[in-house]
Amino acid sequence: MALKVKERRSKILLTLSLGLLLLSLVLGGLYLKRVDLAYPLIAHFAQKFNLPVPALRIEEIGLTETTLHDVKLGEELSLKKVYVRYSLFDLINQQIGEIVVDDLFIDASHYEEGVLGTLQEMFTSGDTSQTATTTSTPLPEITINNARIVYNTDQLSAHSTLTLHIPTVGKPTFRAQANIKSPFARLDQLTLTGEASPTFDKVDFQITDGRIEDQSKSYLIPALHLTAEGTLTPQNVEATFNLKDKAEKLNIMMETTADFAQAVASLAIQVPLLTFTPSGLQPADLSPFAQLPSPLDASVSSVANILINAENIVAFGDLNITSQNLPLDIPALQTLSTKGKASFQYDHKDQRLTVTSNDLRLSDKHAKKRFEDLTFKLVTRLEQNEIHNATQIALQSKPNAPLLLIEGTYNPSVDVGQASVNTPVINWGTDFKGKDLSPLLKDLTQLTGQTRASSTLNWRKGKLDSNLHLTFDNFTIANDLFTMENLDTDLFFPSLFPPKTAKSQKIEIDAVKSVVDLLNPRLKFSLSPKKAQLQEVTAGFLGGTLSIKDARFPFGADRQTAVLMMKQLALAEFFKLSGVDGLTGTGRLSGEIPFTFVNDDVEIDNAVLASEESGVLRFNSQAAKDMLGSAGEQMALVLDVLANFHYKSLSLKINRKLGQNAVLTMGLEGHNPDVKDGYPFKLNINLETNLNKILATVREGYRLSSQAIRFTIGLDK
Repeated sequence: MALKVKERRSKILLTLSLGLLLLSLVLGGLYLKRVDLAYPLIAHFAQKFNLPVPALRIEEIGLTETTLHDVKLGEELSLKKVYVRYSLFDLINQQIGEIVVDDLFIDASHYEEGVLGTLQEMFTSGDTSQTATTTSTPLPEITINNARIVYNTDQLSAHSTLTLHIPTVGKPTFRAQANIKSPFARLDQLTLTGEASPTFDKVDFQITDGRIEDQSKSYLIPALHLTAEGTLTPQNVEATFNLKDKAEKLNIMMETTADFAQAVASLAIQVPLLTFTPSGLQPADLSPFAQLPSPLDASVSSVANILINAENIVAFGDLNITSQNLPLDIPALQTLSTKGKASFQYDHKDQRLTVTSNDLRLSDKHAKKRFEDLTFKLVTRLEQNEIHNATQIALQSKPNAPLLLIEGTYNPSVDVGQASVNTPVINWGTDFKGKDLSPLLKDLTQLTGQTRASSTLNWRKGKLDSNLHLTFDNFTIANDLFTMENLDTDLFFPSLFPPKTAKSQKIEIDAVKSVVDLLNPRLKFSLSPKKAQLQEVTAGFLGGTLSIKDARFPFGADRQTAVLMMKQLALAEFFKLSGVDGLTGTGRLSGEIPFTFVNDDVEIDNAVLASEESGVLRFNSQAAKDMLGSAGEQMALVLDVLANFHYKSLSLKINRKLGQNAVLTMGLEGHNPDVKDGYPFKLNINLETNLNKILATVREGYRLSSQAIRFTIGLDK
């Protein structure tokens, strides 16, 4: 074993020392400058070992040192200057004390050819016949200064400088600096230090400094600072690397092994928890590829494996994601958060990155939670600088019943993308119930019918264009206080952010039932970025009709006004709705009621409903007679008159101040044929009615619709 070790050391140093040793032995005793005697010996040495005859200039041969200049062993190996140092004792014992080489140059691009190929064959042939007689000779101390090594192929370019010291006793040490470039990555200012075993069959090294840059077309990662430590043998390398960005916000730990014989390597990578905050680290700080429309508030960790061979790099692993908000410049969506795991695979040859997930959850953290948690199944591919995405969204409680399907592309280099968003036909009441979808719908007693929707989104340089096509068929929704039966509509929004409809949209409903009933409501409306406009609203109401025309509601305004027009309301139905005990009548009312909505409250100023013809009003209330019977003859007369009052005109005046009860004043002109021979009376009567309850329902309807619109356009945060 000891013999083999010495043989290996001899072979490594043979070409650097043996010729010079022979030269020194022959000429050492001739300390005179007989340089011409050296050349035949060097030629003999080169021929013996099948090496090119070197071109060189021997500067001096002396008793203690021989100096050579410009040693050239072919185009791929040359030495600028060589110092061979010895003592008389060394020469007598056929030894050399020290060899110092300055400015060694090696072109290893074709290391299997020429002089390098010959040397490699010598070292690997196992033929020891040429060195058997020298295996017991101690090796000299060797120092190599400024060794320049280059390697250039189509796939790899490397330039390095090396300083090497091999002592006669102890471990060899080295220091190197290198720049390496491949189609995949570039390493600059790589500083390498280490020590080797005496036989060079094991090298322990450290990378104390280095900069690595991604050279791929998509520029996936930023420039990173590299440090490492590991062990190198003729068969393989094992090392641990650490990569950090300039600000040390990104910290990647990597363990690698490489098999030189198979020309393959594998890396296990771990990215500890990485936190993005709106005022701190953002993905764009790490890579221009990761520019987002809005700041990201999230944490990400990753475990990955990378396989490398001569032709390709393949990476795969998992991402753990916790996001406090989505990076979208849309206020209404910035309270959405995500959490879950995604897997990825990257093929460098095809420039393709694929991300898949079946365990990604979306939650609404708004103070008034708008929908239940959603789960995502997605496949995202980065290919030729373009991101392709296909996503299926379902309720967390029903992951196999998709609510939404999204397909899209995005090119980050030009900041342009597009997507299509579609829902399947959803049968409410069978496929889903209201409470499945949103806490806001948990009190519904009925939700039936069909809905479907489709949308197109286009993103260009920070601007989002979007549209929505929304259809309702026989859609019915009800709770304990409210029912809307068989809503049918086909709505088109050419813009969603901000909301904008086509010029006139129509909604048709069979009935709306609450404190009051509306029959066959019909709505024509439009939305613009600044206002909602009710172009026309009509409905059957109390045996007549109500309508609103050309009402405008500016978004964000403190006061919203509208005028409700009433035609041909049945007086009997109105009195029945009013809830006044014993009050009934014949005839019809028409008029206008101006409403003003202020902060979810309603104000009415001098609304008037009036009869269009004569009729009969009857007020027969035993409770009123019992209460007012002792109020005097005049009050008793009024009660008698109202028992069968034939009016020629009847009006109702309605007033309500903010925060106060409504006041309903009824004005009458007419007579009772059974009282005082039909003497004419003119009466004004304040009524206590259910009007406040009716107005409360109107106010609540306005509040809910206003809130829905504000959520849509992002005014509520």
